[in-house]
Amino acid sequence: MAAPQDSDMSSADANLVSMRRVWILHISTFFFFFAFGLVIPVLPTHLTNAFGIDLSWVGWVVALMPFAGILVRPWSGWLADAWSRKWLVFLGLILTTIAGLLYFGNFPMFLLGRIFQGLGIAFFAPAAIAMTSDFAPPSKLTGVMSTRSLLLGLGVMLGTASGGFIGDVFGVQAVFTLIVLSQVLFVPFLWTLPETLLEPKRQTWWKGYAQAVRYKPLLAATVGNMGFAAVYAVLQAFYPLILDDAGFSLKVVGTFFGTYSLTSVIFRIFAGPLCERIGAEYVSLLGFMIAIVGLVGLGIVVLPPFAFIFAAIMGVGSGFFLPANLVSVSQSAPKDIRGSAFSLFTLSWDVGGVLGPVIGSLVVALVSPDATLILAGVMAFIVILLFIAIHGKTILQPPTLLRKA
Repeated sequence: MAAPQDSDMSSADANLVSMRRVWILHISTFFFFFAFGLVIPVLPTHLTNAFGIDLSWVGWVVALMPFAGILVRPWSGWLADAWSRKWLVFLGLILTTIAGLLYFGNFPMFLLGRIFQGLGIAFFAPAAIAMTSDFAPPSKLTGVMSTRSLLLGLGVMLGTASGGFIGDVFGVQAVFTLIVLSQVLFVPFLWTLPETLLEPKRQTWWKGYAQAVRYKPLLAATVGNMGFAAVYAVLQAFYPLILDDAGFSLKVVGTFFGTYSLTSVIFRIFAGPLCERIGAEYVSLLGFMIAIVGLVGLGIVVLPPFAFIFAAIMGVGSGFFLPANLVSVSQSAPKDIRGSAFSLFTLSWDVGGVLGPVIGSLVVALVSPDATLILAGVMAFIVILLFIAIHGKTILQPPTLLRKA
């Protein structure tokens, strides 16, 4: 969807301007999720070391961020269709900046920071995806969305690896400082982007969601995304504690998640072209199957160095299913409800992010942190069954090539 001032341009010039705007959103998305990744390796140990939090409560604090997102996601998607997409993106950056500042404080302020970061993601993610799809020329939509997923994964990867290293060398306060700086940097760039919501959709907040869930590819991608978000939230919350108990440093924690993210980023390069060849739903299923192999392996061989191999396998799986799920939603969601559709899709991150750590905390209290690895594998298997059930038997048939090589 072109902005009004672009209407007199030639098609080639308009596409060039649109792709420049896409890249502004791409790069700001990279830094937004770089900030998200920074806190992953330091959060569990910071809670236990700085605030004396019992291990069984760590998952609840981790889940606070996605829980805050769940509370506002229904309205953030509606606002992206009925009010503005640009200003929701801008608001998300500001809220995450405030979260970074609150992390410097005492325990109540830290909890408030988790809430603000959850709110920031809830506003930023669906609006940014909707804006990106609005700017993208239709012929380049699959490539644009695959690239967005690639840069998001790269941001999380570098953030996670950097967070562990910076936390060990300079302390967690330096990590929180970098969160703030990585958000403030892109506020002026996003300010210059035009609004893409030219015809606000005036309807009650729930109608867009009711319409979105009627599309099977969108629903299946959302359910699959939610389930594996829960799986990886379990790992993010409790695997650092397993490594810490075994005597490994934050650098090792960062290396584990960095390895996962690195292979995820690499294989996202191949996911887009593969989606165009066989269909996004088949690429998603392939990714799910590969990821569960890594999860089972990690449950058997818990500690490094072999754990890094299984982190890499899990990364390969997510490298396929994350962009494929996004492509599925992009292709099936009508333009006028993209805010609601992407809000529903990104809500799956938050729901999974709450369910995983909360269930994991119960397992830790009843059994041990090591048992959370078994939990992750069981959850992944259930998700795959649900994904197949929503698509129906056709997903089990060999895919048909959609275009020539």
